[in-house]
Amino acid sequence: MLRNSALLLVALLGQAVPALASQSANPNVVALTKQAQAQGKAGDIAGAERSLKAAIAADPTTSHALSMLARMHLLLWQQDDSHLAWHHRAAALELIGRAQQLDRKDPQVDDILEQLSGKFDRQQHETNTAAEDELSAGDREAETGKCELAQVHYEKALKLAPRNADALIAMGECQEAHGSMVQAIELYRKATALEPLQPGTWRALSGSLGLQKRYDEARIAALHAVAAMPSDSDSWNILRVLTRIVQPASIDTFAYKPMGSYSRSKDTTIVEKGMPIPDFKAWMFFATSQAEEMDPKKPARSPFAVELAAWERVLPTIAAMGDADQIKDETMRKMLMFHKAGQLKAALFLFAWRESYRPEFEAWKKANPEAIGRFFNTLRVFA
Repeated sequence: MLRNSALLLVALLGQAVPALASQSANPNVVALTKQAQAQGKAGDIAGAERSLKAAIAADPTTSHALSMLARMHLLLWQQDDSHLAWHHRAAALELIGRAQQLDRKDPQVDDILEQLSGKFDRQQHETNTAAEDELSAGDREAETGKCELAQVHYEKALKLAPRNADALIAMGECQEAHGSMVQAIELYRKATALEPLQPGTWRALSGSLGLQKRYDEARIAALHAVAAMPSDSDSWNILRVLTRIVQPASIDTFAYKPMGSYSRSKDTTIVEKGMPIPDFKAWMFFATSQAEEMDPKKPARSPFAVELAAWERVLPTIAAMGDADQIKDETMRKMLMFHKAGQLKAALFLFAWRESYRPEFEAWKKANPEAIGRFFNTLRVFA
């Protein structure tokens, strides 16, 4: 894991240093960034992080070192298979937010935010070069209002890649543009049947139904979008809006940020400094539970099975603590709530999503087709 991350970091720093050197007048920033590059090439990720932090301190007015460090944590989050991954994601989000405030035109901002939203782990369309060429040709015709000509290209694309729903979505958008909503919805439904794990197909259907004020159906489609890829922020945004329309009562939002994590690769426990005593005890219990569940002497299990077992093991202990009601950490409070409501498995799938959870998630959805809708209707908690 760390070897792959080091290679990615080297590639990042090799590209980003020239851009930073040309835009910062502070020689310390240039020197520190070059130092980070050298450390990355040597596989010293911790050293590269220290150098980038020093570059940020040397010139707090430029965004480049911030966005570079955010990229590093993003890559570590994507590559890390330990429970420390969530700390990398939180760090990347905080850093790129600061970079965005300094320079909205920083070329890395949008890309990093998009990848943090979960788009990097979406299922891939079936496609090939010839199909992509036809899609592009159709898009050029559609942009000039020539939807009939565009449809010819989209149909060719679908024949070349029969399992790629992009062509159906493009046809539906043409129909929407010309007010043919019934035909558009039909095309979007076909797209969801072709690629049910593509959240964009469900969002297209949800949006079209919403324009028809068929809000109940639109919300169901949005639920499917979240269920297709629980890390996709666009799907969550649509689902929250439609839930407020269909069921106008208060809702809650939640970001899964475990503070106490154990990494088998580093044999390290991380607990946030300055925590209140109840929070500290709860997270130390959790870290111990993770460590025991990740014991290499145990039979090999999937990442989701390990995470679920750790929570199932520790939550009754935490709930029984004499000062459990004084816990302030939002993640721990929510996990206790989900556990008491019998919704722990659903909550982990939805809020702690990793693509490695996919096999168990698909099996769970098949065995419990109403479970996700029931979760939201009962608890009204959204990412």
